[in-house]
Amino acid sequence: MASLAKELEGQPFHLIASYNQGGTDETALHEVFQNGVPWTTPNVSATMHARHPGVQGTGYVPYYIVFDHHGDLVYHHQGGPYHGGDGKAVLDRVRQMLRAVPRIYVGKDSYTTHEKLAKSIASGKKLGSSLKSLAKALEDAPDDSELQRLVAAVERHATRQLRRHEQDLATQAKRAIKSLSAPAKEYRGTSWGNALVARSEELSDKETRKASEAAAKSLAKILGGWESLATVKGNGGAVRNPADRSFRAKNQEAIDRIAARLEQLVNEHGEVPAGKEAKRLLAVLRR
Repeated sequence: MASLAKELEGQPFHLIASYNQGGTDETALHEVFQNGVPWTTPNVSATMHARHPGVQGTGYVPYYIVFDHHGDLVYHHQGGPYHGGDGKAVLDRVRQMLRAVPRIYVGKDSYTTHEKLAKSIASGKKLGSSLKSLAKALEDAPDDSELQRLVAAVERHATRQLRRHEQDLATQAKRAIKSLSAPAKEYRGTSWGNALVARSEELSDKETRKASEAAAKSLAKILGGWESLATVKGNGGAVRNPADRSFRAKNQEAIDRIAARLEQLVNEHGEVPAGKEAKRLLAVLRR
């Protein structure tokens, strides 16, 4: 699952790792890192004693529960090779489910009056043209409930696009800046996605762009140092576990240097995405 989270980083997938064997919040965090999840992975959360009303007793661990893009529980089963587990079947199951995820999520309820427009928006193809059609339809029927649902969908999509862009901007600034131009162009001229368009225009400023790129470059260099730290034995392999005492003791001086450099980056570029990411990572090191 740790490998899957890394593989699917940037795609509509989130892993919630639940520690269900007693302990504390620190135990849950430790186990996530101990199983090989990189501390920089943004699509993983750790929790304690997760439950779901659709699953009555998970029996043995590991046990997995899979939700689709609607948030509905679609499958659950014992994982691993023992106690009737299905091995790593969940990995291919998730990969297959991702193929059904539309580029733009327009909701679970069907569309009758505006089915063609909803399908066009969901596909994400020629989105600029679809948004113009949506705007024209709204002029004719501003209180239409289906159109209002589509408006909510495109606004939610714009917000998520911007959030993903900010994550990419923290580590891959040049690529992120370039990739923002296409969605900004699609939304430009509409009343939706104003923040997305504004961010694209803001980054067209040379000094703003240079600051973001410089901060991302600094962060990448700092994180490169992390990969050179000595590993410790984890659950099934060697790991760099920032929550592990023996790992910290083994690498304390180097970790202190990394923390100092992260703090410097926060002080110098705290308002740009790389600075914000540095602050998040610094909090992990200082737990």
